[in-house]
Order: sequence, then structure tokens, then C-alpha cells
Amino acid sequence: MHEQLPNSGGVWENKFKKGWGEGKSPEQHFLKFVEKHKNEIGPDILDIGSGEGRQLIPLAKAGYNVVGLELTEEGIKITKEKQNTEKTDAKLVRGNFHNLPFRDNTYNTVISIQAMQHNNWQGAEIAFSEAVRVLKPGGLFFLRVNSDKHPAQDNEKIINDKGLTWTRNEEGFRGLHHNFSLEELQELATKYNLDIEPDFVDEKIAGDNFSVLGQWNIVFRKKEIDQPNN
Repeated sequence: MHEQLPNSGGVWENKFKKGWGEGKSPEQHFLKFVEKHKNEIGPDILDIGSGEGRQLIPLAKAGYNVVGLELTEEGIKITKEKQNTEKTDAKLVRGNFHNLPFRDNTYNTVISIQAMQHNNWQGAEIAFSEAVRVLKPGGLFFLRVNSDKHPAQDNEKIINDKGLTWTRNEEGFRGLHHNFSLEELQELATKYNLDIEPDFVDEKIAGDNFSVLGQWNIVFRKKEIDQPNN
């Protein structure tokens, strides 16, 4: 088990208690993905790092069988409250993305939005491989993570790891993050027997006086012959 898990969980327990995500809409690139692939993404969908239910509830309302995998108690609590209001019944499971409590080849689609970046490279690869393991051959994996063009902040510290991995003190905890390069995502796709769908996007982040690339929105498709490359 990786030492960053309790710290990452503590950060997000605090964030959700303080209202993180309140009033925010689903990510726009995710909505475009759902619209483009609406005839093939179901019926069974896994949301890894489902948080406060921002993506999960719209999927459940659209009639998909959705399972939300969430590390924090607070995220699950908020999602349950939203589900009561919205009259949805997606299943919520508390757990971590390094050891998914699901069988191989279970889901037609897996999504993970701004969750897998909370890792070092080793942890990121394990989380990625777990997502692929539970995805059916031919299924789609929508991933949104920080790109290596994401701007650094004053309290970040680069650590000795593959690529751009850094730590940040926030909410009283030490957070661990990995920003992905396109080459790293292509490496993972090759290793775990995936194709990358066209039209992936490194989304711009706008600030007061700048606009920079910073968020990958990328779709993988698991090859029909499930034979990972070694």
C-alpha cells in the first residue's frame, strides 16, 4: 500500500467538508465524451474517484448502471444526499484506486476525473492498470489528469521520481501529485493493451493574466485481445 493514500484522503475529506464542488457542473470534455459515445458506453460504468458525484449522478439519471469508487467518507455522504434529492440509486463503494474491489472485465466504461494524478509514478501506473483490469475488452476509459504543462505553484516541491512528480502541503496534509506527459500516457496505453482515441485534448487553464495547457482529457479503448505487452 502506498503511503500517500491516507494523506490524499485527508486532504479531500477536508475539501468536501468545506464545500468543494458545490454548484459545479460536470466537466465539459466528459460531457462531450458521453454524447459522442452514448450508444456504447453502457450499461455498466465505473467512476473511479467519484468525489461528490458530479459525473456519477448525471450518468445515473441517464439510465446507466453506475458504480462510484470513492476514498473519502465525506464524498460518499454528499453523493448519497444528492442521490436522495435527484432520485438516483448509483452504487457507492469506499475504496482506493490501487486495489479495485471488482472482477476483471466487469465494466463497459471506466471514467476517472482528476483522481489518478494524486500519486507518484508507481502509484499512478498501478491505478491505471487497475482501471484497465476491470474494463471489458472493447470498452472505453475516459481519463482527466494534470498534464506536464500544468503551472507550478509557490509551495510545490519537485521530488525524485519519473517525470513531473511533486508534493504540496495543503489542508494540513502532504499531497503527492504526478503531472502526465503525452509520452507517458502513450507508454501506459502500449503496456496495457489500449488504443488512444483521436481528438484528445490538453485543456487550457485560464488565470488572471495567463492561459496555459494543464489538463489532459483522453479516451483509451481496450483492445479486444486482452494480452498486455511486457
